[in-house]
Amino acid sequence: MTDPIIGIMWNKNEADILDETITKALPLVDHLLVVDDDSDDSSWDIIRSHKSELAYVNRYSESGQEYSKARWQRQHLLDQAVLMYGTDIWVQVIESDLIAIGTDIREQVETRNHLHGIGIWWITIEAVRKEWTPEDEKYPNWNKSIQEVMPWGHILEKAPYTWRPYPDIYFGERWSPFPRGLDKYGSLGGEWRVRRRHCKEDSPLWGHYNVRGHKHFDHKYRNANPNSKAKAKRELMAFTVPKDLPDVLFELNREEWRRLVRLRRGWNSLW
Repeated sequence: MTDPIIGIMWNKNEADILDETITKALPLVDHLLVVDDDSDDSSWDIIRSHKSELAYVNRYSESGQEYSKARWQRQHLLDQAVLMYGTDIWVQVIESDLIAIGTDIREQVETRNHLHGIGIWWITIEAVRKEWTPEDEKYPNWNKSIQEVMPWGHILEKAPYTWRPYPDIYFGERWSPFPRGLDKYGSLGGEWRVRRRHCKEDSPLWGHYNVRGHKHFDHKYRNANPNSKAKAKRELMAFTVPKDLPDVLFELNREEWRRLVRLRRGWNSLW
């Protein structure tokens, strides 16, 4: 029997999609813990509306604030997961703007843990639209699933979103969705760039709904540091001009991913 899969989700001002991401995360894991970084939108109300389904909820201003605010969400969730369920678990990081694409986490754990030691590499695909139009700019009140609003993907990243909470694994002050200490255990260390050999038909996939439009960009990054804002701006502008990406965009679903892996199409641009 597979050890329990404990989902940890942190959130900051993602209220426009948070109900959807929580709802779609719940079936993927055995228990889901969610904390909020004192969002100034309706995120906390949405999290509390799911309280009966969630194993744990909290927000920074109501916590013991045992860590700096920069570190609190991630390390506090890891501490709670171990406190509540012990160390014989799989920790599954689910950021609040991620939705799994045709991926069964339990199946991944059962079939891949012997290859990856303490964790599993995920492929994260930036979700986009082919173009932006004024009538599509509904933020923050989407009238349909964000997966329908942004059904295309481009830009691949690779990161270990599933791992064992072994000793010396922790979240540091510098923000990162994955913890420090994984390299100590060997099999997850090293190369982070996505390459062809990493992309299998059954690779676990995230859709990353990071920048959802111009209005969302202005709100999300209004207080961001210049480097974060510049990176997000590049991602936003990259897909407002489809003619510059003729072989890069692909439909964001498992069937299309399998087809791309088999045909090796567009890999010079994506990988």
